[in-house]
Amino acid sequence: MNHTPGPWQVAKVSRADVWQIWGADESTVACTVLNGGVLANPGKGAANAALIAAAPELLAVAQETVDALRRCLSADGSWTDCPAAHKRTLLDRAEDAVAKATTP
Repeated sequence: MNHTPGPWQVAKVSRADVWQIWGADESTVACTVLNGGVLANPGKGAANAALIAAAPELLAVAQETVDALRRCLSADGSWTDCPAAHKRTLLDRAEDAVAKATTP
């Protein structure tokens, strides 16, 4: 998959509830939009933009979680114990990504 590199940032671009999301390379990734001059999702632009902007971090944490779980699964299908420090790091990253996604 080849998407715009993260982290992605958010900025309000009008007095209306319209927001722009751009990537680390400063290219526009997405915008919340007006539909014929009327907001498509009134009052939800900031929350939608925050969720969109968190996509790279959410994807990275999901990929790391899958990798970590695969390492904790033995060849016979039983679960082994994963190092506590790795679990803590993964949990911290997941919490940070969720906070970014849910905090406009």
